[in-house]
Amino acid sequence: MHSEQLDDLYSQIKLTGSKAEALVNDWIKNRVNKEDLVGLLSSRTQWYGKLIKELQDAVETASVPLNIPTKRDVASVAKLTIQNEDRLEDIQQRLAQIETTLERLEASMGTKPLSTNTTLKKANRRPLNRSERAQLVQENLARLSEALLNQSKLGE
Repeated sequence: MHSEQLDDLYSQIKLTGSKAEALVNDWIKNRVNKEDLVGLLSSRTQWYGKLIKELQDAVETASVPLNIPTKRDVASVAKLTIQNEDRLEDIQQRLAQIETTLERLEASMGTKPLSTNTTLKKANRRPLNRSERAQLVQENLARLSEALLNQSKLGE
């Protein structure tokens, strides 16, 4: 075969392929573009959605007595973990600022604070109510201010 014959063969194959593609596309469009088919698929999709929701609820209900975490539980824990990480980063930044401020104060005073014999009162293991927490914070602040006053008197 010569090059002209090959070119004619390729163009015939291309033309036949294009016609076949057009016929197949028309056939698909005629089969799919029917309102009854779309309505059937829509109703089936809604039915499957309801079925999946009911199955998820059943799994949630069954997981409680079995003490098994569900997808929602894991998602909630992940969300809380991210929130806690953000809060921890904020606390670390604030702590770094406090440390920088303390270093500046120490540098301006020329001495480092001496350790105090006064220990801060720590919360016990049981949860404290609001008034107990307020009392504990006030006591610790009083001790801290007393220690700072003593340190400033020693630095004078």
